[in-house]
Amino acid sequence: MEQMSFLRLIPLIPLLGTALNIFFGTRLGRRNAGCLACVAVGLSFLLSLWVFVLLPATGSFRDTLFTWIESGSFKAQISFQVDALSAVMLLVI
Repeated sequence: MEQMSFLRLIPLIPLLGTALNIFFGTRLGRRNAGCLACVAVGLSFLLSLWVFVLLPATGSFRDTLFTWIESGSFKAQISFQVDALSAVMLLVI
């Protein structure tokens, strides 16, 4: 399993684009707000495509945000993980 620190950007970019459209959409205008939304989704798709291309056939990527609980050998982490099935689903959705 390899570490990839940009996996968090795949859902974060459209979320930021949505927040910008909610708070500044009327100031941006209808056309620019639509362009911002399309660019945000397009960038997320390009990152998903890059993950799909780089993903080994039997491997997975993980992006750990933080460790939630750690006790002895037990460790619960909040992270994003992409394997073959989730990479295909990233491209479909």
